[in-house]
Amino acid sequence: MKKTSSTKISSLIGKGFAHIQDGFDRVCVWGFDKLKKVDTKTAPKNENQIVHGARKVGGFVGEVGTEYFEEYKNLKKEEEEK
Repeated sequence: MKKTSSTKISSLIGKGFAHIQDGFDRVCVWGFDKLKKVDTKTAPKNENQIVHGARKVGGFVGEVGTEYFEEYKNLKKEEEEK
């Protein structure tokens, strides 16, 4: 099938969206990984309770995000194998 100017433009736009989505996913994976590591750092004994709570919440959100992207990757892999 010969590509017309319309299909070339739509292809270019579609590929651009795919690259944007990939970049967003990579930033999210990086951010969730950083959040997950916040909770594993040793906290000083006199740490403020709000800061301590924020560490715990950040660690939890990071863990949830990591699990989400792992499961998403597995689902996409299964879909491609069909």
